[in-house]
Amino acid sequence: MKDILEEMLKKLNKDEMIELAVVLWKIWRRNEFIFKGNVISPNSVMFLVKQLLQELKLSETKVTINQIPSNSVVTIWERPPPGFYKINWDVGVDTIHCKIGIGVVVTDEEANILATMRKRQDLFPDPLTAEAYAALKVSIFGFELGLRKIILEGDSKKVVMAVQNQSLDDTYFGMLISDIRAKMHCYEESSINHIKREGNLVAHALGKNALNVDECIVKIDSVKCLCYREVY
Repeated sequence: MKDILEEMLKKLNKDEMIELAVVLWKIWRRNEFIFKGNVISPNSVMFLVKQLLQELKLSETKVTINQIPSNSVVTIWERPPPGFYKINWDVGVDTIHCKIGIGVVVTDEEANILATMRKRQDLFPDPLTAEAYAALKVSIFGFELGLRKIILEGDSKKVVMAVQNQSLDDTYFGMLISDIRAKMHCYEESSINHIKREGNLVAHALGKNALNVDECIVKIDSVKCLCYREVY
């Protein structure tokens, strides 16, 4: 193992070495299972690695961030409170082929990834409509998984504010927003938050990748997700 690491260190640049160090540290931390009985899946390890690397980059640019007005502070992903599940979503848009890709990641209070979804949909590629359509699919997806206390989180501020605002809108966008509100009322507790792109990188990557999948790909990594029926 020592020889392998020495060879890798000769070839890796600074950023790659930092990423390797964080990955190895998180893998070592998985040994908590031996001492505390806490199980962390490999997918969750990589999710936490990405979040830690993002926080590291932000800490390196602390001086710059402190000079930004308070209403522009970068948002970092945070775990949901106990008993809740967080569902992050984002959308990739292909304006040439008139299709969108929806990326979704579901996490619990321990930051374990319970499920992911990548869904391609033929749709007029208006970014705002695409985000609203995706938010509706996400609200349905969480309920289909058997979750009852959720926090939806996306980086489309207009969609989030529209859902939070109770005003009526008879446009297609407004009808999507009304459907989202109606679905959220089916949960025991639900809310929707805005998060900036920097804190939504996993869902963003899934959304981009979803443009290239056939219809819908769902991966479920925990028995806590009680049920699933195809969401189209």
